[in-house]
Amino acid sequence: MRLLNLERSLLLLLITLLVFACSRAMPESNLEDTGQADTFSHASSTSCRSIRHDSGETRICGQPQRLVALDPHGMDLLLSLGVQPVGYAEEARAQIGSAGIGEAMTQIQYLGYRITHPPAHVGSRTEPSLEAITRLKPDLIFGENFSQFSYPTLAKIAPTLFLSGRERNTWQRNLLILGQALQKESQAQQVIDHHQQRLAAAKVKLQPLSTEVKVLLLAFAGLNNIEIFGPQTYPGGLLQDLGIELVLPAQFQAGESYSGVSLEVLPELKANQIIVMASGQNTISTAKAQWQQNAILRLLPASRANQVYFVDYQLWGRIRGPIAAELVLEQICQMFFPEQNMGKELKSAARR
Repeated sequence: MRLLNLERSLLLLLITLLVFACSRAMPESNLEDTGQADTFSHASSTSCRSIRHDSGETRICGQPQRLVALDPHGMDLLLSLGVQPVGYAEEARAQIGSAGIGEAMTQIQYLGYRITHPPAHVGSRTEPSLEAITRLKPDLIFGENFSQFSYPTLAKIAPTLFLSGRERNTWQRNLLILGQALQKESQAQQVIDHHQQRLAAAKVKLQPLSTEVKVLLLAFAGLNNIEIFGPQTYPGGLLQDLGIELVLPAQFQAGESYSGVSLEVLPELKANQIIVMASGQNTISTAKAQWQQNAILRLLPASRANQVYFVDYQLWGRIRGPIAAELVLEQICQMFFPEQNMGKELKSAARR
């Protein structure tokens, strides 16, 4: 009897060892022939979904936890959904401080007040560090396709989504796609609804002035590098959504986003307000100095009426997300109603 029990015990032990050995032999992940790491290990196949984006289609399983933002647009969208990226790529001209590759970025321009866990610096949006990104072991890489590296290269590290957000309100489409990828669809829609509510409230407050204001919106990288932005751009669309008329040259084509213009053309444009976005390598202070030192610009009616406003293109044109929109709305209200607290009210509401 004892011999029989011993045989049963040995048989049970052998079966257990075989099951354990088989489970250890199974691969933890299954990369496609393209090398794209488009699934999470240990994720159930029932939780997988295919996400279409501007560079193709990516299969994501489970809920990504470790994300890398390749640019400020991606950072804005992630933060608006309450996601803290583990890595962030930012241009040197917009970087605050001197964090090296792989080091924590404790200061991030305009979006920093939403950061609770400083992300690691992974280079610039045009030259991200593949090594730094790989070390972070991300579940998802997200941003626009500014990188010198192709989509398949980044997709070998982790599932990658490329979404362009340069045109008017494209960020809303991108946010919904990102919400699908992160299983935060309802939260993404709530962010969009909140933006529309704030926009409507600001439009009502600006209505007494909107019929009189004619705004010329410029990207100003220097005296020989000036572009007029139209309503199809992110900042131009925001102004138009507020009921503010944009002044455009006669040669501006319907549906065109922006157009280069010479200094000599500006006096022909009948604008009573000018918003100058310091772009390229320009800063607000250098843009002001260049403007004030030029006779043509200094004699424009808006200049003589002290109705020229200098803003940062980083906020107005590069981030292009709901958080940036809240801050831009705040600045617009401060421009037109400097004696009131409209800007502070918007700022307070944006940071609740």
